[in-house]
Amino acid sequence: MLFQTAWHGTPHRFDKFTLDHIGEGEGAQAHGWGLYFAKDKNVSEDYRKFLANSKEKYVLGGKAYTVDESNWYDTWRDDSGNEISGYEPVSYALRTYSDNNKDIAAAIGEIKEAIEILKKDASASIEVEEKALKLLEGGIQKKEPGQLFEVDTRSNGVMKAILSRSRLVN
Repeated sequence: MLFQTAWHGTPHRFDKFTLDHIGEGEGAQAHGWGLYFAKDKNVSEDYRKFLANSKEKYVLGGKAYTVDESNWYDTWRDDSGNEISGYEPVSYALRTYSDNNKDIAAAIGEIKEAIEILKKDASASIEVEEKALKLLEGGIQKKEPGQLFEVDTRSNGVMKAILSRSRLVN
């Protein structure tokens, strides 16, 4: 594998490789102590996706949320794992987004329609809907879980190359 490009897919987020976490990953070092790389980018990408689970991550209003679609309904959680529920702008925006098959234009349209209906009722408050609309109009970005690294091994010391010459792909 000298003088070649190698790939590393991981469900974790980090800035550089270290030896601190050897033995904690998938397979518990099934092929011996060390860092694991693949020659084929697709193999590393598959590891990243598989090990990151099926939970999709999104950023809304500058904060990250995870959606678990393994139930009958989508369960949204914040970065601490707390379920996002109740009648508040973030919850309303995320639920409406899910209910519209993650189509942001459709979710925005539904909230605008709800606001127009509520405006006809003098006693109704539209504060939550307006804040949810503003959140969605600011955009929601899907965040790929984990990372994929491209590693350049074209230096004299392969370990030095791996630890210092990796490039984050996503």
